Order: sequence, then C-alpha cells, then structure tokens
Amino acid sequence: MVKQNKMKCVFCGKRTKYREIVVTLQGGVPSKAWQCTSCKDYYLDPEATQKVLLLNKLQRGVSIKIGQLGNSIFFRFPADVVRLFNLKKGKEATARVVSNKGKLVFEITPN
Repeated sequence: MVKQNKMKCVFCGKRTKYREIVVTLQGGVPSKAWQCTSCKDYYLDPEATQKVLLLNKLQRGVSIKIGQLGNSIFFRFPADVVRLFNLKKGKEATARVVSNKGKLVFEITPN
C-alpha cells in the first residue's frame, strides 16, 4: 500500500490527504481514498476498491455450492467472500427466511 501522505494530485500537483470517503457505487459504500486538498479530486485505495467491487458482485448474487457431509447439508462460499467476511471454521452465522419471498438470508456478525 502507498504511504498515506506521499501522493500528489496528478491534475494540479497539490498535496493529498488519506481519508474515508463515501463512494457512490451501488448505494454509497464507505471507502479509503487520497483526496486532493486543492481540487478535491480523489484516488481510491486499491484494497478498499476490491472490497467495494466484491460487495457490488454480492448484491447481484454469487453462485455457492451445496454439499453434504453425513446427514448435514453445508454451503461452500467462494474464497473472496470468505476473506471479505473473515469466515472461519466453527464461526456461527444466522440463517433466516425472508417473509413471503422464499429467500434464505445469511447474517454473519463480526467477532
């Protein structure tokens, strides 16, 4: 990652500050960026941008695999989803059905 205050604006050459902004992709997701102190242009942090893109992908829906172990059924999530939500073996989640829509929703709370 680039150091927080070592970037200059490519348009006006002024100093930038590293701060949290709201990106207007799919509902305004908070993200980290460098913002120019003069012209207010901003440059997104690549790591934070990857999270925003993954959240956008999840809003559209991702394919998960369903498996069986003994009598139990389990869900296999893609690796990038596992990293985003810091899922670990043994971590608990809540599954609920959305009323009148027949959708299964997983709620994963951070530790």
